[in-house]
Amino acid sequence: MTRYTKAQVKAMGRTARSRGAVGSRATVVRHVCATTRRGDPVLDYGCGDGTHADMLWHRFGVCAVGYDVARPRPTDEDYLSRKYQTVYASNVLNVQPSVRKAVGVIDDMARLVQREGRLVVNYPRDPAKHERNVDAIIRALLKRFRRVVLVDGTMAAPVLEARHPKAVYYRRRAG
Repeated sequence: MTRYTKAQVKAMGRTARSRGAVGSRATVVRHVCATTRRGDPVLDYGCGDGTHADMLWHRFGVCAVGYDVARPRPTDEDYLSRKYQTVYASNVLNVQPSVRKAVGVIDDMARLVQREGRLVVNYPRDPAKHERNVDAIIRALLKRFRRVVLVDGTMAAPVLEARHPKAVYYRRRAG
C-alpha cells in the first residue's frame, strides 16, 4: 500500500467532499450506481466519512464498503484483503501529494479489482494537491488494465473506467 506521512494524511483528510454538489450527484458515484448489478461487491476507495458507500448500500442495494487512509477503521484490513467487481475513487487521485503517489494509489486499487472487474476514477481539476498530469494517470491505468474509457467529464477533468480483460477459457476436445 502507498505510504504517507502524517501531514500528507491530514491534508488529504481535509478534502472530503461527500456533501453538497458532489454528494449523491458526484459523477463517479452516479456512473457506479447506473452500471452496477445488485450483489456485486464494490469498494469505495478513499471514502471519506463513508457517505457514498452507505448511499449505494441503502438506496440502491449495492454491496458497498469503504476504505479511507485518513479515517481508518478496524475493518479496513479485511476490506483490503478482498477482491471487488468494482473499485471506485471519487476525488482521490487529485488530492495525492504528487503524481507518483497517485500512480501508487492506482497500483493499490488495481490489486483489489477482480479478474473481470473494473476501476472507476475521476481526476478533477479542483481540489488539486499536485501538478496535474492527465496523461500520466491514463498511462498508469493502461499499464494495469486492458481497456480505459472516458465515461464522463472531459479529457481535462475525466471520469475513467478501466477494465481487466475477460478471462479466456479453453474447452478441451472430447476424445
